[in-house]
Parts: sequence; C-alpha cells; structure tokens
Amino acid sequence: MKYALNDLILFSILWMLSGCSLMNRTDTAVFQIGLHEFTTENVLKSGMGIYAYDVMGSESHIVKKFAFLDSRHIMSGKLLPSSDGSRKYGLALTPTVMYRLDMQRLSWEFPGRSYAVLVDGFYVGKSSFSKKVGEDGVIEVAPLWDKYNAEKIVENIDKNYELYNR
Repeated sequence: MKYALNDLILFSILWMLSGCSLMNRTDTAVFQIGLHEFTTENVLKSGMGIYAYDVMGSESHIVKKFAFLDSRHIMSGKLLPSSDGSRKYGLALTPTVMYRLDMQRLSWEFPGRSYAVLVDGFYVGKSSFSKKVGEDGVIEVAPLWDKYNAEKIVENIDKNYELYNR
C-alpha cells in the first residue's frame, strides 16, 4: 500500500510536469490568417460552408469552409497603415509562387468582391480586391487591426508557414 501511494504521487507529479511542457509548446501555429469567400445558406447545408463568428460571438457570417488563401500559403507580410488617419492597420500578404497566379486571377475576375478575413478561426472583418494584384501576387487586406495585433500576425507568418510546410 505504501509503495502504491508513492507511485501515485510520482505519477501525479510527472503528469503535471508533462502538462506544463505541453502548455509551453512553440510548435503551434498562432495568429493564422485565412481569406474566405462569403457564401450562401445552400452551401452551408451542403457541408462546404461554415459560420464564422467574431471573438465575442455576436456577429456571424456564412463563409466557404476552405480559405482561398491561408497561412500555409503566405510567405511574408508587412503592415499597411490606414490612409484615413485611424489607428488601424492593414496587411500586404505575399503568397507562395503557386498561389500568385490564383490571386491575380481572382482580383482580375472579381474586382471589388468582398471576402471574409479570419484570424485563428474568428471573423475579424471583410476586405475586398480593391486593386488588381500584380505579378508579385501581393494582396492588400483592409485595415482591420490595431498595431499590436497586426504586428503579431506579421511576426508569425514565417513561423506558421514553416510549421505547415515542413
């Protein structure tokens, strides 16, 4: 009985320590960005759409389940200060070579079309193809973030890309 109690205590300590190390993992994607097409109730019913909720759960939109551009295909990014003087920041996202042509095609076929911007699965806002994407494939996302969050997204682009493309 005495040994069983010691074993239980040792097991409990090791179990708690392993949990602490899992909480400090650095190989988890964070500040993942996804650009999704808005869609209809019919697409939702077919299983190819999802509800995208904001962080507070007060606003929802139906979007296509799979992003047309996400963190696994974004190689780099930079901050774009708002032109209206607000303290909001947008992003200039550079996709992989494979996706550059797709981004050009989408922007030329659907100029002005809005799309949903999700970060870590939560709806942040909408942006649109306000200008045609050039040969570099850079997409400019509307100013939706404060400086801290925009910087965190840009900071994690390389890490997320690396995690998804090992």
